[in-house]
Amino acid sequence: MRIDRISHIGAFAFIVVVATVATLAVFKGLPLFGSFERWVENYRIATLTPSEPQDPDIVVVAITDDTLAQFPYYSPVDRGFLTDLLELVQARGARGVLLDVLLDRPTEPDKDARLKRVIETYKIPLVISYGREPEHLTEDEVAFLDDYVPASRRAFGNVVTDDLYDGTVRGIYEGRALPDGTFLPGVATALVTQLGHPVTPMPRPLAYRGQPSSTVEPFLELPAHTLRAMPAALLAGKIVLIGGDFSLIDRHRSPFATAREGGAGNLAGIMFHAHAVSQLLADRQEPEIGFRGTR
Repeated sequence: MRIDRISHIGAFAFIVVVATVATLAVFKGLPLFGSFERWVENYRIATLTPSEPQDPDIVVVAITDDTLAQFPYYSPVDRGFLTDLLELVQARGARGVLLDVLLDRPTEPDKDARLKRVIETYKIPLVISYGREPEHLTEDEVAFLDDYVPASRRAFGNVVTDDLYDGTVRGIYEGRALPDGTFLPGVATALVTQLGHPVTPMPRPLAYRGQPSSTVEPFLELPAHTLRAMPAALLAGKIVLIGGDFSLIDRHRSPFATAREGGAGNLAGIMFHAHAVSQLLADRQEPEIGFRGTR
């Protein structure tokens, strides 16, 4: 019997034991039962999700702490730099772009004006993260964002967390109606639809893409400040997701935190969007994982 099959069976047996204990715990108190149930679900995903090749269609361009260290201010992200990124990605033949950066306040007028022109005239699908008061934006910030980003480019950049139990990201944000009644989808749904793969906005569990190995991530990630030096072929025909990957902010718990040491299972927000776009493009359903780790 293959070693990986033995490990899968052992993991499954362990899950059965824990699930039994959790079921008995319901007689002692529902909150404890719910916590056990979520832990078992996380462990199941973290240990039994089958490996997959690195996604061939998606590239994450990460704005990192090292990226921001090049500029005199950290926030907002330098608009001239963002403009250069968008122009470079388009020039290198990308299929579509998600910019997961809130453009909710003015910075330097010349840079602001240049980025606004590029956004309005972009020639490939472009989706930009949007927010309102429920996302903790002020009225002035919402007003600036509404004026700055065309309605056709906007989509909500939220992630769906399990706030009742452990804060794990478990779903894809479907979107919601705006105050005027217009429905605005989440960024993954909006981008995939603009790419010609229509998706009906609806609640969906997030079906995470498996890793090729313990040392290779599901998606190619390139630091934004090194992108110009990278081979142009890395972006040709790709869906490019641009967003922050910082050490201390905008990080959320994934199910893989159950089985990974330290903070390795806490991912940047842009990575959850990458998993969501990958899922929607492939019409991948939530995995049903058994002894063989199959979907």
